[in-house]
Amino acid sequence: MKRGLTLPVAAALLLAAVFGRQYMAPDDPLPTDEPFSLEKPAAGDTRVATPNKGGSTKSGLRPEEEFGRVVDVIDGDTIKVKLTDGVIETIRYIGIDAWETNQLPHGRHGTAANARLVEGKRVRLVRDKSERDRYGRLLRYVYVGDEFVNAALVRTGHAKAKRYKPDTLHGDKLGRLQTEAMAEKRGCWSHPRQAPDGAAIGNRNSRKLHVLSHADCRAAIASMKDKNKRNFADVAGGERSGFELCGYCW
Repeated sequence: MKRGLTLPVAAALLLAAVFGRQYMAPDDPLPTDEPFSLEKPAAGDTRVATPNKGGSTKSGLRPEEEFGRVVDVIDGDTIKVKLTDGVIETIRYIGIDAWETNQLPHGRHGTAANARLVEGKRVRLVRDKSERDRYGRLLRYVYVGDEFVNAALVRTGHAKAKRYKPDTLHGDKLGRLQTEAMAEKRGCWSHPRQAPDGAAIGNRNSRKLHVLSHADCRAAIASMKDKNKRNFADVAGGERSGFELCGYCW
C-alpha cells in the first residue's frame, strides 16, 4: 500500500518538473515596467524623426543634452545634425534670428559664417524649455567645444538676438552681444541703416518694414492691402514705431 502511493506521487512530481521548466525557464526575462525603446537605426540609416501633435518624436522627448555631427548648413540659424542614435534632425538655434540664404547680402554672409563654425563638426545640443517649433524642428543652443554658436553669430553681426518665449535662458547675454556688435559696426551692422531715398512702408499685420528703394521690398509693398500700409519718411521712424526691417533690404 505504501509503495502504491509513492509511485503516483513521484510520477506527478516528475511531470511537474518537466513541463514547469518548459514555461518557466530560468533564462526567461522578468517583466519590466520600463517604456518600450525603439531599435536604433542601422548604420547609414537617414530616417528623420517625425514630430507628433505634442511636438515630440515617436520615441518621446529627445535628451536635454546630446551630441551629433552636422551634415548640412541650411542658413544662418538652422542646420541638420545626425545624432548619436543615427536619426537626422533639423535644428533651429534658440534666441537668434538670421536672414534666409536668398536674402542678400546678409543671408549669404550669415550662412557662410554659420558654416565656418559648425560644418561637418561634432556639436553639443542643449534644450531650454521647448522641444520643437511649429515646423517640427528641434530648438537648441548649439556648442562646438567651448564655442557657443548662437552667441558667436550675434557677436559677429551675422544674426540678430531675438527672444522667443519661453526659451529665454540666454536672452540677456545675446541682447548685450548685439548691442556690442551694433556699436562696433560688425557684420550686417556695418551697412548704412537708412534707405537711400529715406522712405519706407510698414505692414501693420506683420510689423515688417519695407524700403521703397529695394526691388524685393517694392514687390512686397505691391501685394500689401492698402489698409495694412503705414508710411514713414525714414527707416528710423518705422523702427521707433515698433516695425522691424524685413530682411531683404536689411
